[in-house]
Amino acid sequence: MAREPRQRERMDPPFTQRVVEPRVLRALHEIAVAIGGVLDPVALAQLVVDQARDLVGADLAHLYFYEPRADRLVSMASTLHGSGDLDPPIVPGEGVAGQAFQRREPVVVHDYSRWQHARSYALGHGVQAAAAAPLLVADRAVGVITVGFRTCRAAVDEQANVLSLLAAQVGPALEVVRLYRDAQQSEREARVLYEALRAMGGTLELQPRLERLLDAAAHLTEADMAEVELVDPARAEVELVAANGDNRRALGLRTPLERGLSGVIVREQRPVRTSNMPDDPRTWAPDLVREEGIRSWLGVPLADEERVFGVLAVASRQEDVFTEEHERRLASLAGLAAAAVREARLYAQAQWNLERRAALLRVSRRLAAESDPSQVMRAVLEEAVVLVGGSFGAIFRWDEAQRALVRVWDTRPTPPPSRSIRLGDGASGQAAARRRPVLTNDSQHEPWRFAPAGTTDVRAVAAVPLLDSSRLLGVLTVVALDPHQRFTPEDGETLELLAASAAAKLAGLERTRLHAITLAGRELAHRLNNDLALAVGTLDLLREEPAVPAALRNMVCDAAEGLAAAVRAIAQFQGLARFETKETPLGPALDIERSTQPAELS
Repeated sequence: MAREPRQRERMDPPFTQRVVEPRVLRALHEIAVAIGGVLDPVALAQLVVDQARDLVGADLAHLYFYEPRADRLVSMASTLHGSGDLDPPIVPGEGVAGQAFQRREPVVVHDYSRWQHARSYALGHGVQAAAAAPLLVADRAVGVITVGFRTCRAAVDEQANVLSLLAAQVGPALEVVRLYRDAQQSEREARVLYEALRAMGGTLELQPRLERLLDAAAHLTEADMAEVELVDPARAEVELVAANGDNRRALGLRTPLERGLSGVIVREQRPVRTSNMPDDPRTWAPDLVREEGIRSWLGVPLADEERVFGVLAVASRQEDVFTEEHERRLASLAGLAAAAVREARLYAQAQWNLERRAALLRVSRRLAAESDPSQVMRAVLEEAVVLVGGSFGAIFRWDEAQRALVRVWDTRPTPPPSRSIRLGDGASGQAAARRRPVLTNDSQHEPWRFAPAGTTDVRAVAAVPLLDSSRLLGVLTVVALDPHQRFTPEDGETLELLAASAAAKLAGLERTRLHAITLAGRELAHRLNNDLALAVGTLDLLREEPAVPAALRNMVCDAAEGLAAAVRAIAQFQGLARFETKETPLGPALDIERSTQPAELS
């Protein structure tokens, strides 16, 4: 049967009152002197455990302090290889230290290996007997000091008495030193937060603010790298938009909201901490994490009053380094910085809206002053590519005869040979078929993927139809080759406005030209009809004259039919409804048949 620790047994020689008391007094005196000159709680704790081990002749000693946030006893110092080999955190009531803390009185264990509260850590270090005394401050336990022996002891009560004297001496002093350390840490933390907020307040640009936020996050948590991810509600993803350290290589990485550690933070609106990120099943892209050497990871939400709009995270190359204290610091920074980040995003959105309006105003002015359709289209296309950050753009004309889109303008210096695009083929064909904008940031995996010559590396494509009411005139398409470039719904709205302006201008020019030609045709027809009336009447009389020879009569009939055809052509020319062309050996020419037919819904 395991034997419960017994209290207050008499100590056998050689530890007699006559021997122990002077040593204890000397140790207490040395500690009292040290307390006056040491403000480092770890250094002071190390001095205490060294003295405790030597005073009681123990093989090892530990000193633990209680962390209320974690509800754990955390090792501050140990005689095992200095302070580098610290005991894992202890739950109150666990082991000799946990029992002494919970009871707030000394605890002695004579046969540790058979004790029901024995810990594997102590057994692993060969502990056979142990004693512990709580560190009390006004009846409140703030820590524990323990000693261990690698041989069974029949009586270790006197060692417990010595530990109690040490604990009474150093408990209040260690608490004061720790409070001083915490005050210093709080002051440093407040200074970092203040400097970070002041630095972020010095600019309204989003990216500089994020960089200052990353520096503060890494400093507060002693991390190797930091990152900010922002939520893209339209695509239900979080995107890595800012990073420092080696993590910059992952900029632009997107994670679905239903996956990954960041997704957990956004969905559940709480911090997430992992001690071994590569092996955590929640990790998105674990191969990339291993490549960057990340082990520990800690993330907290960036939120406003309405929702979580991002994630602030730090990472370390060491395993299990982030604690609840690091989590508290990072959450404090995120809480203070969220408003600054949101303000910068709103500012960026406002700036973008101003740029868009300015671009639309420039286009409107150019369109108002321009009468050449080619110049109109080039102006619109150039502004479209710049506004949405594309690599190049093209405008396709709808060819009713081919029932296909034909490229007519391209911003590339040497565009590849053009190919006709059928309805539904690629983003341009989809925009033409649907009569609405089509945006994709992964065109290689779309079911309607279409790769004309020179576009095999395309990832992001935005295409909007050029419409005159319901009549399809063509399609405006912008392409991004940068793998990190993403087109947003706002980009689609911008292109749609540009396309609408261009389509209205083209339709207006067409109607103006058509009206002018129609008027000219009517005037010409009127004059020709008047001029031809005498010739037609004369030929009609000659055809009816019996005296006209048969050979001459045939010539008169042919001439009359030719004049009649000319009159019909003039009448047809008066009925022009739009301009449709056709290819001839001499080049493009007016297709009179199609141009006089009513407009069809394409």
